[in-house]
Amino acid sequence: MKSVKWLLLTLFYLSMTVSGLAKEEHHQNNPGAENHTVHIATGEYIPGYSAYIRDHGYVLHVVKEAFALVDIQVEYHFFPWKRGHYMAEKGKYDAACCWFHTDERAKHFYISEAVENTGYYFFHLKSFEFDWNRLDDLKGLHIGATLEYTYTKEFWEGGKTGKLKIHPVPKDEQNLKKLLKGRIHIFPLGLINGFEMIRNIFPPEKAALFTYHPKPLTIQPTNLLFSKKIDRNKDISVLFN
Repeated sequence: MKSVKWLLLTLFYLSMTVSGLAKEEHHQNNPGAENHTVHIATGEYIPGYSAYIRDHGYVLHVVKEAFALVDIQVEYHFFPWKRGHYMAEKGKYDAACCWFHTDERAKHFYISEAVENTGYYFFHLKSFEFDWNRLDDLKGLHIGATLEYTYTKEFWEGGKTGKLKIHPVPKDEQNLKKLLKGRIHIFPLGLINGFEMIRNIFPPEKAALFTYHPKPLTIQPTNLLFSKKIDRNKDISVLFN
């Protein structure tokens, strides 16, 4: 009996040793791949991002699935966009999802490869005849915009210099309502997001009044931003990519 007991104990310790060596090799080959949780600050932008829909939206679902491939769990924390960005920048959260690449952001974040390409198109009422090719063509129009959105540097500079009449408000929904009331002429918004919001906000007869111009204001990749305040994030960003 004693010999059987010692044999079982020996096999147990050998199995534990082999398991430990295998885990050690896995972590050496995948730095930062410990089974932990990444906390990501994000915001509301249906259907890609939301605390209230399945899988938190298709963009956040893709991000979560990408992390799952390297045994990393994800928890999302929803804030107004600018606040979430700020809190990630200061290291209160591991990352912010998802934002355009800018030189200023690259100073504070490790920026991932593209998660998706995001385009902004000018929405307007069908009753308003609208065409444009350059920003100069927008002179004299009242343009809606949402605070905290990047759009393009030239777009916001046009507003600051007075070249463009830009009227920023905190939420996309406010701009769509202003558009319907005729208080602004055009408003840049993502196509999928825009039509989803219109469908959710307005009754069908009102929603049918909206359209958009096919020329985008911009199409840019959006990225996951990993705070440089957190030491492990350089490795985590490599794993994510």
